[in-house]
Amino acid sequence: MRARWYCTCRPGTTVWLTGAPGPDKKALVCAAAEELEKMHRRVEVLDADGPCPDRGRTDLDRRLAARRTGRIAQVLAGSGVTVLALVSEPSEEVRAQVRSWHARIGIAFLEVHVASGAAKAPDPPRQAAPDLLIEAHRQSVVSCAGKLRGLLVEGAA
Repeated sequence: MRARWYCTCRPGTTVWLTGAPGPDKKALVCAAAEELEKMHRRVEVLDADGPCPDRGRTDLDRRLAARRTGRIAQVLAGSGVTVLALVSEPSEEVRAQVRSWHARIGIAFLEVHVASGAAKAPDPPRQAAPDLLIEAHRQSVVSCAGKLRGLLVEGAA
């Protein structure tokens, strides 16, 4: 078995992937994580949506899950990990709080909105512009993962 090695010369980054929960977002994250690992980056995937995102969860449950995911992402990114965090439409308050946690200690925080045509309802209107918009229903998973990788690599995050 070959030992894996990771480049530790880059600071960590949190990529906050918002949008309706579903297979488009999960497939994109899995493909992007695989590409980043091939580039010798340490990657962790966090899923605030959980296995059943719409079943029995209140707004409070979703906010707490988003905050918890944001705090875990901050700790991991602070240790040089690229964190891909799946979060279904966090409130503006939670988004600002998590962004400020990262900014306070100088960790990059990027928001990527994944629009899905397969969602039960249209994606809700956005209050803040994301760093990247991916229309997963109009592109292949490989193409979407390439855009995310491009944001991280070419954006020097």
